[in-house]
Amino acid sequence: MIGKTAVAARLLRYTEKEKAGGTEPRVLYSEGIRCRVPTAEREFAAVRRMHGKQGAKRKVPAKYELPEPGEVATHVRRARPNGRKYWALAAGSAAATHVRREGDGYVDEIQAVHVIVSFGLDEVNPDDPEQVRRAFEFVVTMMTGLFPGVQMKCVGQADSASRAFHVHGVLQAVVVERMEVDGQIWEAGRKMSGALTDIGRLRERADNFIKQRGVEYGVEQKLPSMTKQKAENRSTRDRRMATKGQTSNHDIIRSAFEDSMDDPRSVDLDGFVEVMSENHVTVNLRVSRAGKPGEKHALSYRLDEMKTPVRGTSLGAHYAFDSTIQQLEDNASGQERERRP
Repeated sequence: MIGKTAVAARLLRYTEKEKAGGTEPRVLYSEGIRCRVPTAEREFAAVRRMHGKQGAKRKVPAKYELPEPGEVATHVRRARPNGRKYWALAAGSAAATHVRREGDGYVDEIQAVHVIVSFGLDEVNPDDPEQVRRAFEFVVTMMTGLFPGVQMKCVGQADSASRAFHVHGVLQAVVVERMEVDGQIWEAGRKMSGALTDIGRLRERADNFIKQRGVEYGVEQKLPSMTKQKAENRSTRDRRMATKGQTSNHDIIRSAFEDSMDDPRSVDLDGFVEVMSENHVTVNLRVSRAGKPGEKHALSYRLDEMKTPVRGTSLGAHYAFDSTIQQLEDNASGQERERRP
């Protein structure tokens, strides 16, 4: 998991503060990287002062809201190829849905990034000192590799309700030493962002590290890869309704997608659209920059009771245009297509 805070000192103190009523020591291991544990708070502040970041402010970001009566919508939500969403002025055939409201005033810049690496009880027994030690050493090694030019303090604990061993990494938000991550250079003094703080990209890098070094520490990744996780973007609503035995509109569409793909007529897009309509789902193909270099295709889906369609990329990569066409081509050639995750 990953988070950010505008007050590094508070987070640094929190990771070592004993909880009221606790009977066991909260901190099992701690280690500083490019700083010392006892003086991490002052050393973090010194780096910020060195690069002119101490007390830095940033403008409150703009908000995008549904228009009030009489207002005209100007912006629409879009998605980049990597799945990250952003707001843009509506253009062409894209219908605007929101208005942009400028932020008011300034707030403190982020001072620290908080990364938590956790192990299941089946992976690390908190009562086994050797397993705990090796797990902590693994996390420190991994964090050093994932953030090669970052100042941080790592604290290992097992005081949660489940007693699962986990490590808090408090990372200085200002890069300390020049480093390269995912082919991108980060100079000293630059604020962490992008590949360093995006949870999806961080998990991908962590998965790769576990593949390369995990065996040395007896660590393996038991969760699905990020590629498989992105294949289906299940929202909180999807999960909440599922726990109640209900099915969300998005899950109805996903099930209809799979059923339609299994129909013999789904060997091209026209056939697939026809079968989906029989399953009460309207499929819309949107082509932007038609006939020009970089022409883009996107699919969206809508049930009759839905006011607005849902993009295929919002349902997950499995339901996006490229994946849909590949599955149809596999059906046409008699090959086994990629199934729903």
